[in-house]
Amino acid sequence: MRKSQRAQQQIATQLLQLSVSAPWVIAQRMTALALAGPGVVLNPSAESRRMVDEKVAASIESANAVAWSMARLPMTLLSTWMRAATMPPPRTSSKAVGDALLTHSLDTTARALRPYAKRAKANASRLARRKK
Repeated sequence: MRKSQRAQQQIATQLLQLSVSAPWVIAQRMTALALAGPGVVLNPSAESRRMVDEKVAASIESANAVAWSMARLPMTLLSTWMRAATMPPPRTSSKAVGDALLTHSLDTTARALRPYAKRAKANASRLARRKK
């Protein structure tokens, strides 16, 4: 399996995981907040604080992953171009650079989604255990 196909599969898996876990976690948390009553705004519960803390942590982790990935992009493209320039004619350097850019873009997207998918899955498991 090519690296870009693997990255596409990883993105699809993470998006599917998010599309299933996130709405369920939101429903569980909103139900708990609603049952807690109006005082929860003045005195936030541990779950409310955890919810906000996790969102901030996931966005920081995601932004950091994207920043590092984008910082590596020029070196990736340059090394790909230099390797491709020395290859025989059927494989042109522009095609190799285009393939590298596609793979890098997919990898960056997968890295950006990973923190959210990981936390949504962990929250769904934790909230399901707590409900029983």
